[in-house]
Amino acid sequence: MHRYYNIYQFPVKEDLLDISFDEFGGITSVPPLRVNVRTLNEEDSSSKKSNSHDESTNLATIRFNEVYAQTNFIYNVWETEENQLRLLLSQWNQEHLADTLLAEKVYVSTLKIINRHHMQRLLKKFDMGTEILFEQNLEKWRESIGRPLLPSCDTSIPPCTPTLSEIIRPLTSVSATNSREGSSLNSAINTISISLREILNETPRGKMLVEFYSQFSRFQEEQRTSLISLIAHYFEEKNLKMTLSASYKMENEILEIFPSEKLEYFRTSKRGRIYNKYANLTQSFKNAVSKHIRNDEREVIKNTRHEKSFEPEANGEICLNSLKFDNLSAEEFDRTWKACSHFRLEFIKSNKSIIEVFEKWPFYKTPSGYRLIDIDFRIAFNNRNGLLSEWSQNVEKITLFLTTEQHIKDRNIKGMLAHIKNNDALSENGKYAALIWAIHGFLVPTNKVVKKDLTGKKITTKFTIKDSQESVIYLGSNQQQVEEYISHLKKTKVWQPAIYATGKDIFSIENIFVQFGETRYEFTNFKKLVIHELNVISLKLSHYDECFDSIRSLLESRQLNDGSDRDELVGEACDHLLPLHDDEGLDDLIKLLNVVQNFKRLTKELSLIGGNSPEELTKKIMYRIMTSEFAQLYSWEGGKGKRKFCELPFIKAIFEAVRQNKRTSNACDDEIIRSIKKFLVRAKERVLNKQKK
Repeated sequence: MHRYYNIYQFPVKEDLLDISFDEFGGITSVPPLRVNVRTLNEEDSSSKKSNSHDESTNLATIRFNEVYAQTNFIYNVWETEENQLRLLLSQWNQEHLADTLLAEKVYVSTLKIINRHHMQRLLKKFDMGTEILFEQNLEKWRESIGRPLLPSCDTSIPPCTPTLSEIIRPLTSVSATNSREGSSLNSAINTISISLREILNETPRGKMLVEFYSQFSRFQEEQRTSLISLIAHYFEEKNLKMTLSASYKMENEILEIFPSEKLEYFRTSKRGRIYNKYANLTQSFKNAVSKHIRNDEREVIKNTRHEKSFEPEANGEICLNSLKFDNLSAEEFDRTWKACSHFRLEFIKSNKSIIEVFEKWPFYKTPSGYRLIDIDFRIAFNNRNGLLSEWSQNVEKITLFLTTEQHIKDRNIKGMLAHIKNNDALSENGKYAALIWAIHGFLVPTNKVVKKDLTGKKITTKFTIKDSQESVIYLGSNQQQVEEYISHLKKTKVWQPAIYATGKDIFSIENIFVQFGETRYEFTNFKKLVIHELNVISLKLSHYDECFDSIRSLLESRQLNDGSDRDELVGEACDHLLPLHDDEGLDDLIKLLNVVQNFKRLTKELSLIGGNSPEELTKKIMYRIMTSEFAQLYSWEGGKGKRKFCELPFIKAIFEAVRQNKRTSNACDDEIIRSIKKFLVRAKERVLNKQKK
């Protein structure tokens, strides 16, 4: 046997076979024939010899897939789903995909209902070119059978790469398909999240950007900025909320539609330029309009459970005195505590100081105080148990989420999750504590903080995953180490509540307690401890907004007439922002420098850095202003697709700072610019050297 136009054939002797043909509808435009072959018995072979010979003569010129069978008869074996799939792929010149599709149990019947987002998963092992050709062939074939492909309904996976003509093509096929498939598809399409293709289709500027890219095959920084602005304004005008996942999806679609673009052009920080642009738009509107509107004129939407009001009991004070001074049994104490619950909750809600709450209700600070918090939580939130009733299901969901789709990149946390998943003998406390630690591998800290070392020098450090983990659960090898750590924390101005435990590792924790100020609650069950902490946060978190409003009003009404106070305030703000490492910090610095006095203060501070020459001082100022990672996105005039440094608003502050220094007061522009260019050009080299270390 051998292959001939993808059909198996072999030579036969006509006088030994009984042959019949019948047509059946196939998957090609030319219906193939089914050939039934059977061997004749010896006793009737002579009687049928002449008939068989005549029949073979008549069929010698039958057309089969545009190939004439002259001396050979074709035995069709394409009745199975596997062979139908292979035949279809052979017509697309993509036979090499057959084994992959069969391994995933994808047959011709499956291809009739497959969606675009399935194709990426199906062909993830192949190159982009193969995927594009497969999509094109599938699209043409689906249209030929009256079942065209719909846009992807999977919001988590960007659509496959469209051609530029498809970008600007109106989405008429969707509406046409809706009319054929019925109203059920209408609701499905309405739930599709906004895509970049829609934005480019519906806006004149979007079409112009597509036309520009089709002519020049690349974007400069000016066009990128326009694209980012277009997306942000579209979301704002359509009253759509821009989330981090939505901005990431937009970035991925940009890379798909405009292949020459790179992710680092749009994501210079965790939030990215698209998200930051949208946030700045909404914030600028609030600053310009919302803050000038009186509170009573705004539409107030109560969408929080903390809006619940409590009617204090008339005998609340009597109950409180009874709790303090009467010798009550445990049962009587609980009954009296519940009898004045609304009186107590209203006091907590209206009071801004947790110290005053503890002074009036000192029972929270007793070893059994966590029970009282649980009682108040159930009363405040309609007898709900919080997470306790659904704890097991939530833990399973969190574990499944963290262990799939590469949500965790840290090697240590991956090992921790594998240990949780594969070891059923773990104690509940160890398992849940390790899971809380593992979450920090997904919520990776990105903030930087300015601290002072032992010599008083300010240093900028970045929080690590370990720092984030220990801020929630601190694990010491023994109790003495834990107590020393707490003593160190007490020296700081801000000390947040945290969980403390001892043990050789997170899976074998013991001596668990939570420290809330000077109050310590000891627990034997880690699950109840976490829920207790969440209850404390839920009861008190809503009242912090009132504190912040008071602070904000105080700052807005206060006139900082003392120049030294203002200098100190601006200096602290600059210390926090500098050196710049992302667009968010850059935007904050620009807003800060819009005030003339702030601009002068920054200029003075930069000039005090000092240097023996304009080049040396400028170089030191550049190190003070931005990190090398952020600087590599810029060039002086925006060459090679980079951003223009010369257009940044604070460039004037650099020139004035150099000239305010006595040693460099006569510096010319050319000397300063040359030093800035040198710093920007070598930024990438510095980053690479830092990574090697």
